[in-house]
Amino acid sequence: MRLSGKSFSCNSECFGPAKRFPVKSEPRRISAYRVSRLWLVVYLLALAAISGAANAQTTTYIETSTNGPTSNASCNGTALSSSFLLASTSGTATTKSISLTGSSFSAIGFTTAANIPNLTSWPASTYTLVVDNTTTNANIRVSDVCFAQLSSTASLIAARCHVGTVNTVLSTAAVRTFTCATTAAISTSSTDRLIGILLLQNTASNKQSVTLRFNTSSDTVTSTPLPVPAISAITPSTAVAGTAVTISGTNFGATRGTGSVTFSGTAASVSSWSNTSITASVPALVSSGNVVVNSNNGTSSSGFGFTVPAPNISNISPDSARVG
Repeated sequence: MRLSGKSFSCNSECFGPAKRFPVKSEPRRISAYRVSRLWLVVYLLALAAISGAANAQTTTYIETSTNGPTSNASCNGTALSSSFLLASTSGTATTKSISLTGSSFSAIGFTTAANIPNLTSWPASTYTLVVDNTTTNANIRVSDVCFAQLSSTASLIAARCHVGTVNTVLSTAAVRTFTCATTAAISTSSTDRLIGILLLQNTASNKQSVTLRFNTSSDTVTSTPLPVPAISAITPSTAVAGTAVTISGTNFGATRGTGSVTFSGTAASVSSWSNTSITASVPALVSSGNVVVNSNNGTSSSGFGFTVPAPNISNISPDSARVG
């Protein structure tokens, strides 16, 4: 009889004519070391994804003096009088004189190239536009700054936000930053463009001018996604009105400010608030539904399911009685 590999043979002295019988192999076992390595890889990938989501990057565009596309975009009802392109990198600093007729407004647009920012959804974001004037003119002021979504051909699709009444007089040479924010994401085409519009006002009755600098790392339009709250757990997940529950998650905001919590659309009383944990009481007269966290920056989480048990009658005493 011979034993070799995965079979053995026995000659006629054992069982008659020689026959081969398969030998079953032991099932292959995965070592604890390999399992631990696998879990480590999964953990690192998940950590990278969470870190990436939590640390949204600012996208910066450089204001250039290159002529931009003709667009029907406007700021506070004022159509574009000048249009310049935004670039991804700075170059040689240049200046350009901007002239305004007496008692007039002038809207200067800075537009990304087609296919930029190349997103199919624009998140809730903070937008900034920098004004870098190298000459002074006390008769010219920044009236407002607006941001909008344009098509690939620079046609207006939707306004995003505007700063509001600014009225910053350009009486000193300075680099000034103007900011506004949107609190809702929008669906877009990957070819859509972003435009930032600087609205200047001439308060004098005659023609006035001011010189702006372009094409440096200080002359920018930026967009920064806002952190959006996300609920990961509610403890306990089932509770009656008046019960304090802990809502765990991310991006709630370090301080509450104007933040709030709703249960099935009803505002809850909040006793503590941090970026990752909120304690709130289940409001009266609410039914099972979604809990939503509204952060101080105006963004809201997706709904997270919560159960409010239905009232349960266990006993009525007495079980019979006269009217009244």
